[in-house]
Amino acid sequence: MKKLFLCVILLVAAGCEDLDEDAPINFKKGIEFYKKGEYEIAEYYFDKIPEESPLYNSAQKRLQKIRELENEDPTERNPPPPTK
Repeated sequence: MKKLFLCVILLVAAGCEDLDEDAPINFKKGIEFYKKGEYEIAEYYFDKIPEESPLYNSAQKRLQKIRELENEDPTERNPPPPTK
């Protein structure tokens, strides 16, 4: 029983380490999709960044911005050209 418990803890710890190592990659992908206006995909990558990562706060700020953009009227983002 103790060996099983130890194995589970080691597997969980190893999985968390991988997530932290993937944070820069996920952040970079999130930025790429954000710049393309593909906010749903960007949100997916920003959400994968763990709280322990130094990139977490930056990712949360981007997620907040995405949510603001999603709630915005599309005509406000791309206003029509002025008429003469």
